[in-house]
Amino acid sequence: MIRINIFLVSVYLATASDAEAIKLEAATVKAWEIYVQLTEKRIEAELNSTSGFLRTDFLPPGEASRITGIINSGRAYIERMNTRTADGRQVSAPDAMIHHWFGSIFIPKIRSDTLLNWVKDYDQHYRYFKEVEDSKLLSHDGDTFDIFLRFVRKKVVTVHYNTNHTAIYRHHHDGLESSRSFTTRIAEVQNAGTTSEMEKPVGDDSGFLWRLNS
Repeated sequence: MIRINIFLVSVYLATASDAEAIKLEAATVKAWEIYVQLTEKRIEAELNSTSGFLRTDFLPPGEASRITGIINSGRAYIERMNTRTADGRQVSAPDAMIHHWFGSIFIPKIRSDTLLNWVKDYDQHYRYFKEVEDSKLLSHDGDTFDIFLRFVRKKVVTVHYNTNHTAIYRHHHDGLESSRSFTTRIAEVQNAGTTSEMEKPVGDDSGFLWRLNS
């Protein structure tokens, strides 16, 4: 069971409130940055705690037992989350919504180094994840990876994105591992797969995906 992973962990992203073209404004970016800062502060405290490591270690015993029972049965557990300020206020992003999810699965009979090597094989991610059309490791320096991922999202409409990410892996006590990844660039692709394919201006597009952290 992995505490933080590119496709298993809490994911929080900013999207437009509707499908119309919309420009990413400074106030929206500021709200996103506040939300990320508050969330990362909590995560960092959990990672550095001597009383636990996984999110379930910091939940009431009954709730932790319920979640553990779900994943031990072979099912995935997914929960929507909401980070608030110290005084309990909601962080609102103007003209956007922040989606924040926690997910967990249990993978038995596998070594952590084997799983980590699989996760870090970014050139092959397009083979494993249905929303990834193309993937490439751009650079690698120690535990820091720069990655390109071409996303396709099919909901009411189909949208394609060229995205760049930085992923940072950390080693903790007792052989525990964590990772944090964040987008450094997201560009919506217009007329994807055609001879007229082109990127829309960053932050001035349909607004389905402006930021993505995991």
